[in-house]
Amino acid sequence: MHERGRDVGVVGVTDLSIGTPMAIHWAQIAIANADAARRARQELADAQRRGSPLDYGLAKEMHASLIAVTSAAHALDALFAELKPLVFTQAMTSSWKKNGTKRREQIRETFKHGFRIVGDRWGSDFDWLFDLRNDAVRPRFASGGPGAGSHPLGIGAAPEFCAFTCERAERAARLIVDVYRTCTAYPWPATEEWADRMAPKVERLQADLDGALS
Repeated sequence: MHERGRDVGVVGVTDLSIGTPMAIHWAQIAIANADAARRARQELADAQRRGSPLDYGLAKEMHASLIAVTSAAHALDALFAELKPLVFTQAMTSSWKKNGTKRREQIRETFKHGFRIVGDRWGSDFDWLFDLRNDAVRPRFASGGPGAGSHPLGIGAAPEFCAFTCERAERAARLIVDVYRTCTAYPWPATEEWADRMAPKVERLQADLDGALS
């Protein structure tokens, strides 16, 4: 057995004979790498205090944060794919394709109609997550997107090291767990069976999050 958080990306695996939705796997990876990013930040702060070179520590935090953010976005995408056929008819989803409905709007509509959620609970959070995920492949840094300032430790660094930090990794991991917990707690009839089936897995996700980022 390995200590939790030390093998990055390996958390929450209890029975390999039981299938687990891909969204849960991605959420576990996000949590594990948010933990790794936090530990990398502490190592970076220690190096800064010693006056040691910071390039390795910056890269270590950035890489873990990059994986955490993109994994959380993949988890949300996978959860949407899992829920969509439970909430909407094929005709409805076909109309989205025909009308060019943006994926973010499809995700919002799925949560709004699938669960007893008041208002646009995660609207700005989803935009933040997907924009940052997109920055992983098509960065906005040159046009003043996130990362244009300094690193949170006050280190002058390239934009990508300032965009993908442990704070953003933790926010991404906490967001996907909050989405799961809220959905399993407040289903409409169409998603009640899904919520009952997922509740134990979500409790384990919460335990992983608490153990990694408490």
